[in-house]
Amino acid sequence: MEVLFRAIADGFTDDVYQRFTRVQMIAWSVADLLLVWVVLRISGYVRRAQRRPRIVLRYVLLGGSIFLTPLVPLVSDLEGVFRLECVIFVLQYAALLTSLVLEGPHVMRFLRAQVQA
Repeated sequence: MEVLFRAIADGFTDDVYQRFTRVQMIAWSVADLLLVWVVLRISGYVRRAQRRPRIVLRYVLLGGSIFLTPLVPLVSDLEGVFRLECVIFVLQYAALLTSLVLEGPHVMRFLRAQVQA
């Protein structure tokens, strides 16, 4: 088993590490985008049902991260990639956490009303 791990490690160059890191960052960003989009859609549905105004700013935050995610492979150094990923992460999770804090109680009331009806 040790021989197998050493063989893998010997082929894992800095260039391979950087490529895998970028692919992983893009994959996680896309997964986070989908998660935030679903939460925003649910929140929007509940807002419409309760005749409350539409969500706008959180979609702008999500849109910013959608715009930045394809730029990950274009950044030349790994430090820049990590900084870009940090900005993407902050935009996505600002939208997600804001939705959970502001919409959570409304969604729970909506679901309770649906179950009791």
